[in-house]
Amino acid sequence: PPAVLRPFNPGDFKRIHFPGGGEDMALVKWEPSGACGIPGSVRYWIENLNPRVIGGRVADETYLEAVAAALHPGNRQDLIDRHPLLLEMGRGFVFDYLVYNNDRPRNLGTLVLADGTEKLVLFDHGLAMGPDMGFTKRSQVYFGAMQMLPADIVQILTSMTEEDLGVLLDPGVCRKLKVTDLVFSQIWERRGRIIEKAEELKALYGPAALY
Repeated sequence: PPAVLRPFNPGDFKRIHFPGGGEDMALVKWEPSGACGIPGSVRYWIENLNPRVIGGRVADETYLEAVAAALHPGNRQDLIDRHPLLLEMGRGFVFDYLVYNNDRPRNLGTLVLADGTEKLVLFDHGLAMGPDMGFTKRSQVYFGAMQMLPADIVQILTSMTEEDLGVLLDPGVCRKLKVTDLVFSQIWERRGRIIEKAEELKALYGPAALY
């Protein structure tokens, strides 16, 4: 699903609802009304979203901490065979830690597909990429509890250069999308911590530390 990674000033955009559709088919189209032009749209197609539900129960902070702690090599096969949704939540934990998104368990939910399986939906990242002022936040707690990390994310971050990150964080559209030097350096530091933790876990658990 679409995700907003930066907060915007609503005054810079206008909202247009797609004619003839109900709430589930509404189309929100953002068009520039000022100097900052970000064309795009979000379609509300998720009719059967179970908000804040993961693994069959309503998620709260305590439950998400338990999910993070369960991401351990000792549970690896059981997670792969019976709880793949929790492995996907682990990917969300790493992403939230990287971009400093601290409002989970809000802004998540699950869909039940036709075959009965669940699909994780993470949405609304508008509070991400703020400055870390030194307080322990939820994203740090969840990431800190994990003892097994997603291999593909670790690989992508390992191959990333500061220049790559700069391109991602400064698309060159307008100044309102550019993060501060402080935020950039903190994201780069967290990227390094994810790689460092992956190496520590591999030394402790071997290849099973990555999934």
